[in-house]
Amino acid sequence: MYKGTYKEAVDVDKSINLIGEDRDITNIKNYCEDYYAVDISADFVNISGFTIITNCGSERYNIGLISIGSCNNNVSNNILKGDYWGTNGIELSGSSNNNTIIGNIIFDNGWGIYLSSSSNNIIKNNNLSHNLCDIILEENCMNNTITGNTLLDTNWCISIGIQSSSNNIIIDNTFSNIWGGGCIELCSSNKNVVMNNTMISVPSGHGIAIRNSKENIIIGNTIKNLEWVSGIYLGSATDNTITSNNLICCNTTGIRSYKKYASNDNTIHHNNFFNNTQNAYDECNNEWDNGYPSGGNYWDDYTGEDNDGDGIGDTPYNISGGDNQDKYPLMESWGDNLFPIPKFSWTPSHPDSEEPIFFEASQSNDYDGNIIFYEWDWNNDGVFDENHTSPTATHTFEEVGYYPVTLRVTDNDNLTDSKTKTVRVGNQPPETPLIEGPRRFKEGEGGVYPYTINSTDPEGDDVCYLINWSDGTQEWTGFYESGEEFTINVTIPPLDKGTYVIFKVKAKDIYDAESDWGYLEIEIPRTRATSYLWFLERFPMLERLLNIIF
Repeated sequence: MYKGTYKEAVDVDKSINLIGEDRDITNIKNYCEDYYAVDISADFVNISGFTIITNCGSERYNIGLISIGSCNNNVSNNILKGDYWGTNGIELSGSSNNNTIIGNIIFDNGWGIYLSSSSNNIIKNNNLSHNLCDIILEENCMNNTITGNTLLDTNWCISIGIQSSSNNIIIDNTFSNIWGGGCIELCSSNKNVVMNNTMISVPSGHGIAIRNSKENIIIGNTIKNLEWVSGIYLGSATDNTITSNNLICCNTTGIRSYKKYASNDNTIHHNNFFNNTQNAYDECNNEWDNGYPSGGNYWDDYTGEDNDGDGIGDTPYNISGGDNQDKYPLMESWGDNLFPIPKFSWTPSHPDSEEPIFFEASQSNDYDGNIIFYEWDWNNDGVFDENHTSPTATHTFEEVGYYPVTLRVTDNDNLTDSKTKTVRVGNQPPETPLIEGPRRFKEGEGGVYPYTINSTDPEGDDVCYLINWSDGTQEWTGFYESGEEFTINVTIPPLDKGTYVIFKVKAKDIYDAESDWGYLEIEIPRTRATSYLWFLERFPMLERLLNIIF
């Protein structure tokens, strides 16, 4: 398209190369008359060389500072409804795949670039500024690459937000003067890579926030001069790897997690902490080192010594907030060469004893080279029992139990890193449920009575319950923690003397192992008068004798 200003909304519904003559003077301006400036609903579209502006960002609405603190807000949907949130600069919706958005200026919009259910797209070398939010991916956006973009003066929400989307790469982007929600946020999103991004001068919001997300890689990023909240924040985040990052001059905390939003089993090592008000705060259970001799993190306030000269502090570094420690703090800051990231899984996920287990480590990665060697320690003795150039292995455990398995990977620079996971072999059923409550009633007495039920699972798994009533009806409950009591109200009808089973209940764990039945059995005992009449009926001659006497 020739230089000039196009005052319209552009709909792209077929594959095309849409290229501006000069991005500084080839403008698409919408002026808020539609929900977008450019809408792409086709595959294999290239758009590059434009300035895209709607005047629907900060200059029109002047919303000010609001921080989105939870991934459940899903505010981007409001833009599509055309309310005051603003208008999208470029929108990919309805499963628009394999497109490129390269070398544009995207200025003063609601959402600068918005993707929904769209995959395999490249967003590269764009300048985004003065948008309410810059780049948003949501609703199963997969395998997209966001790279080389410059993001400035975001005015309200998150600069780059990934929601309910996985396997995306955010690499080599530069952020500055980001207000509101912060630079990068992952919400309910797994297996993304956030690498080599630079975040400088962030007046409000986190550098990187990970919420309700797992198995993401946060590697090689520099986060500097944050004036509010944390460099990296973990909220309900599990099994993420945070390594080789620089956290510098964060006015609150370099890395933070709270027990309220449990973030456990994250691996945090080979990071550098410089001049932060507080380097780290962790109320949860995470790994803050990579063992010896690989080491942990560099802390500028570490006061320990290195008497043996191995580059590792002789005493641990205590992490504020709980009992976590970096047991092997680094004496010098971490260098530029990146360690490989080991990751592995196994099939079946819940094997039985003597069943062959297939281990798969191809998801491991080396971000500045390649992995050349895979080693496996099957019995947790520190000796690697198998080694391969292939990322797969097969192993069998003979007995039921828990088995720590360690994978060590080596890259082409001869750097190594390891990961240990516990494989549970076999599954024992929960114990027979215990039922607590009244068991004896008077004849003809009825009413509603509370009963508590609980079962303990040997492996500590959550359990649910099947209640089978005496009339043949049955119902499953939801899941409870192992050993957790719950209460049901049971109607006991008026009954004659005797013994009755009101209901029976069994427990089932999350792997479908079921307990034996437990029974609520009640008794209606004979009253004294009833017992006397029964005695006379049994011995009629005695009744005649008593009548003569009395």
